[in-house]
Amino acid sequence: MKKLLLFATLLAVFTVSAQEAVGHTYAVAGTPASLFGMENDWDPIAAPEMALNDNGLYEWTSAATELEAGDVEFKVVQDHAWDVCYPENNYLIPVEQNGTYTLNVTYNPENNEVNATLTQVETEHTYAVAGTPAALFGMENDWDPIAAPEMALNDNGLYEWTSAATQLEVGDVEFKVVQDHAWDVCYPENNYLIPVEQNGTYTLNVTYNPENNEVNAILTAVEVNPQFADVYIIGEVNGNIWATNVGVPMETEDGKIYTADVTLQRPADSAMLMDVDEANYCYFSFANKLLEAADDWDGLTPYRFGAVSDGDFQFFRDMLGQPLSLTYDNGQAFMVPEGEFTFTVDLENMTLTIVGTISGIETLNLDNNIASGRYNLLGQPVNENYKGIVIENGMKKIQK
Repeated sequence: MKKLLLFATLLAVFTVSAQEAVGHTYAVAGTPASLFGMENDWDPIAAPEMALNDNGLYEWTSAATELEAGDVEFKVVQDHAWDVCYPENNYLIPVEQNGTYTLNVTYNPENNEVNATLTQVETEHTYAVAGTPAALFGMENDWDPIAAPEMALNDNGLYEWTSAATQLEVGDVEFKVVQDHAWDVCYPENNYLIPVEQNGTYTLNVTYNPENNEVNAILTAVEVNPQFADVYIIGEVNGNIWATNVGVPMETEDGKIYTADVTLQRPADSAMLMDVDEANYCYFSFANKLLEAADDWDGLTPYRFGAVSDGDFQFFRDMLGQPLSLTYDNGQAFMVPEGEFTFTVDLENMTLTIVGTISGIETLNLDNNIASGRYNLLGQPVNENYKGIVIENGMKKIQK
């Protein structure tokens, strides 16, 4: 009988020791589910397990999670079941404002005490400006958040972006500031709208305050400044044809006076672009910028300048060495005979001076004294009955 009692006592001790060795698991189940890495709120089976720390407490910390204003609620569950859970009432923490948070939870198995801290964390977001028209935002498509240009944090703690000078037509500029190149978070609630009262060249400056989500913007009309770093001769110069992506660069030392040695020789296929009777003349003007496309003349307009004239400017021999007026306001092409020349552009006084040698067309009367009469393109006097292209008072026109 004593042996049987001793065996029962030993068996009981062994059973208790085995249970203590197995122990329990503790997990955190609650709402919102995303904070706990779960698909569904209050799911004890999917609830994340806590780990025993050096202080004898079970502890768990969530990943940084985007939360909206509201409440965080949870309980610590034993063995992924609701049979044993703490505290008796849900642990509740209010979320005062939208933001990114981490939740730290501890559970003391000695007294079943639960404590938690919800901490708002600073996360690095990008902010970009997406809107319409796409060209203003440097994009191919309107309202593209992925391609939207990013803003930079300025010294005042505001995110800021300024567009390049862009040609705009009468209408509206609309945009929003998007967070992380997605529409999930964007400001303001309604599109920011700025009317464009007249066609012109504009820059758009946008600021965003991450403290209060305030967006401000200024659309500014810009005057085309002639003092650019570059000047190109565009047109039939040095074997080129008319294109917005091809030009002869001029050299400068002071950003005011630009020079270039050029050859004017009519391209063989130029008759398709100009009148066949003008085969001994070359046409050109100037620009401060070349474009990627070959025929984007609207895009080149803010940077293009040429002769002060009602039409193509007819050049005569005694104009060699004389300053000719230039303008950005609807500047016209120069019509100059073939030859070897040096062009000098003075951007401070807006003039062009041409010096050099006219070649291969000595049959043409290129003296300016014909400007007071009416002549054909061979320099021969004609009357009002002549049909075709004539030069009268130094200007080319078609007489019918």
